[in-house]
Amino acid sequence: MDAVTGINQTLNQYRRARAAEMLLTQARNEINETLTASRDRGRFSYKRLLTASGEMDWNRAPIEKDVSDALAREYGREPRLSNGAFVPVGLQRDATVGTASAGGYLVSPAQELRLGVPGAANSILDLCTVVRPGINTGAQRVGKFTALPTVYVLASESTSITEASPTVGQSLLAPSNATAYLEQSRQFALQSEGGAQALASLLTNALRTHVGVQILEGSGSNGEVTGLINDSVVATSSGTTLAWSTVCTTLETVEKTAGDGDLAWVVTAPAAKILRQRAVISGGDAILDDGKIGGYPVVVIGGTTNANAAFGKWKDLLVYEWAPLEIAVNPFAAFSQAIIGVRAWLAFNAAPIAATSFATITSIT
Repeated sequence: MDAVTGINQTLNQYRRARAAEMLLTQARNEINETLTASRDRGRFSYKRLLTASGEMDWNRAPIEKDVSDALAREYGREPRLSNGAFVPVGLQRDATVGTASAGGYLVSPAQELRLGVPGAANSILDLCTVVRPGINTGAQRVGKFTALPTVYVLASESTSITEASPTVGQSLLAPSNATAYLEQSRQFALQSEGGAQALASLLTNALRTHVGVQILEGSGSNGEVTGLINDSVVATSSGTTLAWSTVCTTLETVEKTAGDGDLAWVVTAPAAKILRQRAVISGGDAILDDGKIGGYPVVVIGGTTNANAAFGKWKDLLVYEWAPLEIAVNPFAAFSQAIIGVRAWLAFNAAPIAATSFATITSIT
């Protein structure tokens, strides 16, 4: 065998070995892709949800459709559009509700939820009690107590207990509909799980911010929630040329009436800017210092240009959610540019169950 023949045989052997190696690599990749796809099919996917919604074909997203249908059955209502879908929320525990015989108002059984996707540790919604009406019959009457019941010390076990009859009011809560809509590249939204999740998170965070602002300063008209600063039974103080004495009065108002529980401040970003520069006393520390006011934690919320603040026991504020966060896709938003529209919708309202658990400071300057 001459040298040329030997070289050719060696090359052929190398090519066969290389081809076999490439085939093995390709097989491994295909196996990994199959395993990954199999695992992904068992997970909730925003990419599949948006794709199926845009194509109006729920066969493309069977898991997401099953989750949405389960939520629809639990809430007793359907998405507003046939290509809309409910996004899952996390069930936590039963919530306590009042009854007419106990001095409150009859409301349906409720379950505590997480509104949309979980927020950060400094979210106002993670301070409140978010609930779902058990029976969706429209507006909900929620009992509102203006004071804690009086506690008496008995001289002995045989001493008669004095009846306590706290003043009771009510809040009639009808759904406040909040929506957000954006348009984005079809490729970004439908071809990447990360892109789909980013869009869903962007819309959800916008709605969560809106809900926080409404809880604090909603007008109570034109479909808005009645926020704490506009609730006539919640104590309030003017924040014009805010002084430390006004802050202390607000602290005392809640501390002496809210009972046992975690207390915190919720402050708008414009108010926080002022309070970070306003000293407790001349030359002293700022009123808002190291994330606290008067030793209590502070949650700063955006989404508003108003300078307002509220202090209270936030577990005593119920946020009602009539339906889960709903997402729907318009595949023809800008047909010639391959742009789709994505809309999020939330129906909610809020009210304190104990007015004395809160106090507000308005129009801070």
